[in-house]
Amino acid sequence: MKKANGIVLDKPGKPSYDSPGSFRVIVLLQTISKILQRVIAFRLSLVARALKLVHHNQCGSLPSLSLFDGAVSLVDTVRTLHRPGLNVSTLFLDIKRGFDNVNASILCSSLRDVGVAHYIVSWIGSVLSQRTCRVLFLGVP
Repeated sequence: MKKANGIVLDKPGKPSYDSPGSFRVIVLLQTISKILQRVIAFRLSLVARALKLVHHNQCGSLPSLSLFDGAVSLVDTVRTLHRPGLNVSTLFLDIKRGFDNVNASILCSSLRDVGVAHYIVSWIGSVLSQRTCRVLFLGVP
C-alpha cells in the first residue's frame, strides 16, 4: 500500500507542452489504501477535536465543518464587530502541500506529546515513510 502510480496528463489549453508546468500528475492509489486513509482521517479528526489541537474556526477539512460553515461564521463575526464601529480585516491562508514537507519523526513526537493514541501515531509514521510513486508518461514508466 506504499506504492502508487503517477499518471502524467496534459493541462488543456496550453499553447505549448515544452515545459513541465504544462502537465499535471494524478496519483492512483490502491482502493484499500484510500479506505484506510479515510477511516484514520476520521478518527484523527475526533482526536484532534477532543485534544483541542484544531482551532474552533477550522473548517473545510473536518467532518461537519464545511467551507460554508466557515463562511457563515466569518460573516457573523464581521457583522458583530461592525456594530460597535470596529474595523475588521481577514487573513485567508491556503498552505498548499504543507503536509508534504512535514518531518515525520517531529510530527509523531508532537502527537505523542499531546496524548494521541500509540496506534494512530504509528500509523501516521508508517504512512509518511518509505512511500514510492512510479510516474507514467504516455503509459510508459
